[in-house]
Amino acid sequence: MVFVWLDNLKACVFGVELNWWRHHEETRFSVLVVAGLAGLMWLVQGFDSGVGEYGVSMHWSVFVIYGLFYYFTSINLEKNGVIGSKNVFISFILTGFCLAMFEWFWMLNYYMFYGESWILFHNSHILPNTVLTVAGLAAIFYVNTLAQRTYKITSVITLLMLAPSIIWMMIGFPQTCYPQADGTIVYIENNRVHLLNVLAKGGVTWWVYETIKKIGVKVGLTQS
Repeated sequence: MVFVWLDNLKACVFGVELNWWRHHEETRFSVLVVAGLAGLMWLVQGFDSGVGEYGVSMHWSVFVIYGLFYYFTSINLEKNGVIGSKNVFISFILTGFCLAMFEWFWMLNYYMFYGESWILFHNSHILPNTVLTVAGLAAIFYVNTLAQRTYKITSVITLLMLAPSIIWMMIGFPQTCYPQADGTIVYIENNRVHLLNVLAKGGVTWWVYETIKKIGVKVGLTQS
């Protein structure tokens, strides 16, 4: 299998091992450190802050939410025998898939509530989102072929996860950043709206994580 080959691949320059992908525990810890640093920057720079310009750049919350998704997905895979490069790559692929799911969610709602059809048909995010979605579905199918469906989640927990998204849609899908077809962004600072955005993103991420476990990621997989 390709993962066995990757785990055994020798990649060393001047005594420095480059094949980090074979060390899933170290990679997981590194992702957690990045998420922690992003959380610190989020605290220091402000609630609506991000990598670049305040309010309109990639928010620090993205690194925190999806970093935690990666961390717990990797742990869940390890518990079921998925280690090494298989753990690293599947965890990254599923994290990208989760991110794409939320991107589709907000773009669809932006189109429905504000009539901005370009967001779904003439948007640079469409291609990478499609790639991440297809790759994620392939990874889910791959692990699901060996699944034993024993995982259950209650409807109460499901409602709790998706409640912020439901509220967000019911009040008209307000945002702090309104992208325009010409590439500009209309920014309206509102920390209450941004809080709802963050909770919705976290809730959808949690829901995707639990759903993936339910359909087959939480199973005993071999390293081969």
